[in-house]
Amino acid sequence: MTPGSGQDASPRAGRLAALAACAYCLVIFWQAMGFDQTSLSVPLSYDGDSLQYSFVIEAFASDKGVGSIENAGAPFGTQNLDFPNADFTNLFLSSIVAGDGQFGARFNLYLLLTILLTTFSAFFTARAFGLRPAWAATAAIAFTLLPFHFWRLPHLFYTNYSAAAVSVWLALRLSMPPEADSTATKGWRKSLGIAAFVLGCVWCGSTGVYYAFFSCIVLASAGVLASFRNGKWFPAKRAGIGLLIIVGVVGLQLLPTSSFVQENGENERVAKRSLQETDLYGLRLAQLVLPIAGHRVPALARIRAKYEAEAGNINENETATLGVFGVFGLIAALFIAVAAPFRRKLDWDYELVGVLLLILFLFATVGGLGSIFSLLITPQLRALNRISPFIGLLAVLIASGVMQSIVDRFKIGILHPIAAVIAILVIVFDQVPYGMGDHSAKRSATKVRFESDRIFANSIHTSLGSGARVLQLPYIEYPESGAAIGEYVQFRNNLHAPSLHWTYGAMKGRPEASWLRLISSLPPDLFVRTLNATDFSGVVVDERGNNELITRQVDAFVASAPSKRIVSKDATQSGYLLENAPRERARALAPLQGWYELEQSGESVWMWSSGEAGLQLSPPSETSSCTATITVSALRPQRISVNANGRTLESVALAANQAAPLRFRVPADTRRITLSSDEAPAQPGTSDVRLLGFQWLIVDPPVCISD
Repeated sequence: MTPGSGQDASPRAGRLAALAACAYCLVIFWQAMGFDQTSLSVPLSYDGDSLQYSFVIEAFASDKGVGSIENAGAPFGTQNLDFPNADFTNLFLSSIVAGDGQFGARFNLYLLLTILLTTFSAFFTARAFGLRPAWAATAAIAFTLLPFHFWRLPHLFYTNYSAAAVSVWLALRLSMPPEADSTATKGWRKSLGIAAFVLGCVWCGSTGVYYAFFSCIVLASAGVLASFRNGKWFPAKRAGIGLLIIVGVVGLQLLPTSSFVQENGENERVAKRSLQETDLYGLRLAQLVLPIAGHRVPALARIRAKYEAEAGNINENETATLGVFGVFGLIAALFIAVAAPFRRKLDWDYELVGVLLLILFLFATVGGLGSIFSLLITPQLRALNRISPFIGLLAVLIASGVMQSIVDRFKIGILHPIAAVIAILVIVFDQVPYGMGDHSAKRSATKVRFESDRIFANSIHTSLGSGARVLQLPYIEYPESGAAIGEYVQFRNNLHAPSLHWTYGAMKGRPEASWLRLISSLPPDLFVRTLNATDFSGVVVDERGNNELITRQVDAFVASAPSKRIVSKDATQSGYLLENAPRERARALAPLQGWYELEQSGESVWMWSSGEAGLQLSPPSETSSCTATITVSALRPQRISVNANGRTLESVALAANQAAPLRFRVPADTRRITLSSDEAPAQPGTSDVRLLGFQWLIVDPPVCISD
């Protein structure tokens, strides 16, 4: 049983098989996902994480990229550097498949592109493994049509798991004997081989942190295994070079985040993971081998349903199913690992692929090596179930190779395409989720929501004009808030009307989010004075999150000036728009470091400092100074000073438990100020164990009024 037998086919046969596999997967995916039910402009997934992906793609495609996003987090603007991923290739590809503003088309066309990328890369790797064109196509189709590809639509970039195929191709290159390795030759073949190796590493390093990390495991394992087998360290050295390239590419993509954090400090509220999450989102053998949810065979569907009903902790790990073809390969890999007589009959590539499969499984399984990695190194890579496409590829390579060797025994060439076609039909029947092709109702519902949101957002844009600021209520943190009205649902306005300046998308843990949280808690009169001072000409309320305070705030807002109301067709959103919006005359004043959480009681809102505390100003519309007034108090006598640019702007002496206004003028070029005290913070002497400095009583708009 040797992979080499698959290299006898002509190059033309290989190209035709690759094209046929790509076309077949496109047709199956198109039909299964109901692309024919509505326009390509309507995204296939239009809620949850898919909205966030669209937001990030649109930001990446803008002039300033994800480091400076002007149409979110108003009035400050925001960034997405605190929530990074090494996804440059994915961002680039998704941003060029359609034009600006066509976020739905970008989403859909990128999804279709992932079909081509995964199919082609898997076919190419299967050929390198030694499979005939028919069986290489079978492996590629089984890999592309993994249930993972269908169930992962909201996590858009994870559908491009071509890095799994590229990393396995790199591993096969590492295990080649010198005479078969083009990098060991001379001339243009050597240069081409080196370039292909480097580009493969770059691809693995630029299609997501998770896939880069898993690719490193594949390369490191293959390099060590090949070196032990050959008795030479050359494969391990080459693997080390590959690891350096992948890590370097990831590092380059994270440089903007590193620079931003160095300048602004670590954001402790975003993407902080724990060891517990590693096991929560780990891989499970049962989920790998059980049938997909809702399988076409009722008995199999019931088995999966029983497991999910009783197992507990069912989350995104349910997308890891391999299908019967992959399970066949998984069983064969176990035989390769434990049955020495069986293993000795195989070519080395089979042994390598089988061992890689087991290594990846042992790493990602619940309580496995990945948990130890999380404990001793970092828990940031928590969702280890995302390794399943790598395991899936290795499994289908072995399954296809075993099938090829069985058919080879009959010595009848025509049996290969016939057997492969039968295997492909079984794969589609088993792996493609049942009922996904019947998308009329679902796609129609998505189109209705999409059109309702588009008309609503465009109506606001028509009324207010480009650049207008619109406050979105209720205030929802970004990212990962677990909002009751739906995760990331407020991005739909931003996506449909990107030339307006919306508030949602403000990065939590940063000043833009702290200011929005603060003003959303203000009593109505102070709320309106703040919005008018900072040139907000509209408020949009998601009615599913409406409450008594929001109703009172909105009533005060519309009473402050002539206004009109716009209601979305599906009645989920209401827009309140001022007909004569005030001109901006103030800069927002947001809490920075050194403050405890916002507190309130009735109409009173305040914040305690833990010592020295900072405030940040939103960017000015013109180069002029401004004047701010904040009211401060303290538990004991002390002097509070306002400092900026190395000098004191103003100070005030406080008596114990008495509030006093602190009025100060801020120079035009100032972005941050610091409040300090001549007394150390102290515990209030009650059940409150905090060390309290001074108190900021929010009785004036948190703004700095332009001179």
